[in-house]
Amino acid sequence: MNELRRLNIPSELLYFSNNLFSEGLYKNLQSLWLFPVNVLKYAVYVLKYKPETVHSFKLLPNILGFLFSPMYSWHAHVYGLGMFAEVDRSLVKSLLFYCYTWILKRARVVFVQNSTDKLQLEDRGCICELIPGSGIDELGLSSEDNRRFIMVGRPVKSKGFELGIEAFCELCDSSGESYLLEIYGVDITEISSIYFGKRNLTSYNIKFQGEVWSKEEIYLKGGTLLFLSTYAEGFPRAVLEAWSYGIYVIALRNRGLNDHEVRMSIALTLLPELAGPETVINCLINLKKFDPAEIQRSALRYYSYQNVINQLVSCT
Repeated sequence: MNELRRLNIPSELLYFSNNLFSEGLYKNLQSLWLFPVNVLKYAVYVLKYKPETVHSFKLLPNILGFLFSPMYSWHAHVYGLGMFAEVDRSLVKSLLFYCYTWILKRARVVFVQNSTDKLQLEDRGCICELIPGSGIDELGLSSEDNRRFIMVGRPVKSKGFELGIEAFCELCDSSGESYLLEIYGVDITEISSIYFGKRNLTSYNIKFQGEVWSKEEIYLKGGTLLFLSTYAEGFPRAVLEAWSYGIYVIALRNRGLNDHEVRMSIALTLLPELAGPETVINCLINLKKFDPAEIQRSALRYYSYQNVINQLVSCT
């Protein structure tokens, strides 16, 4: 909002996530017993306020936005199309993908966060613009700590926690040295939903920190971020946050990060698609010495809020 005001642009014109299309509304729509009431409420809001943006990568809000699109002109913000990555192999995915893109073609502009999504949607006739989904401010600078590793994400199997945990445990066993792995977003009671191996994890220095609201608590102590994400990522927010503090990132290769491999080479190692624990360990052992201040400077150069807003304004 500060950047919009700096450019003398009314914030209402370009506000990506307003109270009509917020995550809160989407969660309300997921409450099935209130679904009819919330759809009606959604329709009234749309017809009354004619908002500019449908801010969601979720199918349902975009469908509802399309139903009322003759009443207003709208933008769509697509977080990631990875869920449709194999549309040629699954009939259900294929049908969903074609329905989804048919809806998106009605939008004035579709904002996407990686070139893979852009090409996929343009092949279906959508008008797309490539911009980062969010920006960063200049924050604190992490300390250097090559013995601390961080993982961040929801407690689901597809986030790759098991690979990170296995690599960490093997590194501790083979080196005989003391390392720390802190896992944020996963409570100790949720271990069974992310780890299916036979190791006794209590014998390793692994801390399950659960949900944490303070980013400073995660990043300022330094370390290396092991963000082992799903293919569907548009542009992983946790990676952007880590860079803003000067943290190095080792991640599985996915559509959301491929575009940034060259630009942020001083702060990013992308693993092969079928990486095993040994591959991750080699990356950890051979990790080049990095400068947190240089990582932070590069991230601010490319992903500051000022940069993101300027791109958005030029697109609209």
